[in-house]
Amino acid sequence: MPYIYGPVLSRRLGLSLGVDPVPLKTCNLNCIYCQLGPTPSRKGMSPALPPVSIILDELSEALASAPEVDYVTVSGSGEPTLHEGLGSLIRAIRALTKIPIAVITNGTLLSSGDVREALCQADVVLPSLDAAENRAFKRIARPYGWLVVEGVIAGLVAFRRQFRRQLWLEVMLICGLNDTPEQLDQLKAALDTIKPDRIHLNTVVRPPAIEWVLPVAPDRMAEIATYLGPCCEVIADHPSKVPRVKGLAMADMIVRAVKRRPMTLHDLAASLGAMPAQVAACVARLLVGGAIQSKLYQGRLYYLSHSAGERDV
Repeated sequence: MPYIYGPVLSRRLGLSLGVDPVPLKTCNLNCIYCQLGPTPSRKGMSPALPPVSIILDELSEALASAPEVDYVTVSGSGEPTLHEGLGSLIRAIRALTKIPIAVITNGTLLSSGDVREALCQADVVLPSLDAAENRAFKRIARPYGWLVVEGVIAGLVAFRRQFRRQLWLEVMLICGLNDTPEQLDQLKAALDTIKPDRIHLNTVVRPPAIEWVLPVAPDRMAEIATYLGPCCEVIADHPSKVPRVKGLAMADMIVRAVKRRPMTLHDLAASLGAMPAQVAACVARLLVGGAIQSKLYQGRLYYLSHSAGERDV
C-alpha cells in the first residue's frame, strides 16, 4: 500500500495509522534536520498526486485489518497541504471511520483560506514553527519560493482563530541556531500570539539531512520548556527513553509493524522513535526466537513476518 503506513508508534499520537497523500519529499521546505534527507530541487517539478479515491480504497483495507488505533494521521513523506484534494480526503476519512483524524503539517500554507478550511475538518492539527526571526527560519527551513516567517506566523494566527479543535504546535530546536535567548524571546512572543493548545518541544535525535546539525541537551530542553510556558512539553526521544504504547513493549511493536510491510532497521527506528542500537538488539532477539524473519532485497536487509515470507518486498 503506497499511501498507507503503519500502524506505527507516534510520540504524540499514540498508535497511529498513517495516510501519505504526496510522493516522497514533495515539500516546499528543505529543512536541515529532516530525517528523510534533502528535498530535491523543485525547479520544473510537478509531481503526480494520487487521486483521493485510491487513497481511500487503501485506507479502507487497512482499517479492516488494523488493530485498534488512536488516530488516522495524514502526514508521511512530504507536505500534505500540497495535495489540492486534502479537504475532500479528510471529509471522506470522516465518513469512513469514527477514529479521530490528525494532520501533521509544516504550517507554511495556512495563509491560504482554502488550506485553513480543509484543515478545519480535522480533530487535531499539528503544525511546526522552528523560529520567529526570518534569518533563522530561512537557515533552518530553507524554503522554496516566497516564504517568510512573518507570513507563516500570520497564517498560524488566522488558523487558530478559525479552528475550534486541538492545535498542537511543534518546535524543533537545533543547538546554536534557534536555542539562543534572543531567538527564544522572539519565538515565545509568536507562540503567545498563536495560542496553541499544546507546544511540543523537540530536537534532533535521528540522522538529519545535514550532518553538522546537533541536538539540544535534555537539561537545556527542560529549561526552554519551562520558559515557553505551562502548555509546553518536551517530546524528544533522547537515547535513554524506550518507547511503549498501550502496554506494548518494543518487541510487540516491531512484530506488529513488520506484519504490515517489510521494514529496514532504519524504518523501524524511525517509526518507533527509538535509537537504532536499541531496535537492532530487539530485532536480533526476535530473529533468534523465530518471531520475525529477514530478507535481503537489492542490497537492503528487510524484516518481515513469517506469514509474509513468500510475498514480494
